[in-house]
Amino acid sequence: MRVIAGELRGRRLAEPNTMDIRPTTDRAKEGLFNTINYYIEDADFLDLFSGACGIAIEAASRGARRVVAVDNSKESMRVFKLNDAKMDTGIEYYNSDVIRFLERDTNTYDYIFLDPPYDMEVENLEQILNLCIERLNPGADLILEFPSYSKFNFEKLEIKKQKKYGKSSFFFFEEK
Repeated sequence: MRVIAGELRGRRLAEPNTMDIRPTTDRAKEGLFNTINYYIEDADFLDLFSGACGIAIEAASRGARRVVAVDNSKESMRVFKLNDAKMDTGIEYYNSDVIRFLERDTNTYDYIFLDPPYDMEVENLEQILNLCIERLNPGADLILEFPSYSKFNFEKLEIKKQKKYGKSSFFFFEEK
């Protein structure tokens, strides 16, 4: 894993020592940021289920004003600390359950990115996405990385765009 572009371009990222954390591939990360790159500078970016923080670090490298990463894994925290010590990203990292974080956080964001476990129940995912709606600035993007074959029928959200990268896709949601 590496930082694709921006101030930290080319820097190698520490990787987790477990298969429980599934980092976003460099190819997919590049595709995501090619889609949102022109709007990331000075944006507030929230990375949920941040894992190894590759997405959060990429957002910070590309000039996001504020980057917040949330994950409840101790291994994720360890990897983030290693990367942050090498790069001094300025990312706010919370070792917390995502639902608890969203219920307590009062900030709003221009981008909310979620990369939950692929075996997460759709009902739990919908609950988290509904909490995210309350944290979006007007015109903000809510982006979910999930298996490409996934079908969603959420009460408050609809897919406005899907970008496929192998077995994974980025689903861009908007409020109905």
